[in-house]
Amino acid sequence: MGDGLMEELWVDEGAIADPNFVGCFGSGDDFDLFQYPDPRSNHCKQQFDKAAGDVRKLKSVPSDSDLLELYAYYKQATVGDADPSSKPGMLDLKGKYKWEAWNGKKGMSKEDAMKEYIKKVEGLIASIGLQ
Repeated sequence: MGDGLMEELWVDEGAIADPNFVGCFGSGDDFDLFQYPDPRSNHCKQQFDKAAGDVRKLKSVPSDSDLLELYAYYKQATVGDADPSSKPGMLDLKGKYKWEAWNGKKGMSKEDAMKEYIKKVEGLIASIGLQ
């Protein structure tokens, strides 16, 4: 198996599927592409979930710019790219700033956004501390 985030294995349609099967990516004439989760992805998700819990335990509230950055990475990691049709109206300034911060991460993979979120939380813990 390779070192990618998702292991790919071409399996003959008549073959018995591996019990670790996650899903079918696409199909060819005689083959289906099955993907297997990389254990590193699960570890990243666990670190992300821990960081999301830790950020609520900071000794003080981070600056507005730090909060916007955290929000943007969190949304990109959990949802993906911001939907332009959900952009808040002109009078919703708070919503507008949040959406613009999130939209600024457009194109970033969910895993990269998780990693950046984790780094940001670790930096805040180092500078602010936990309760």
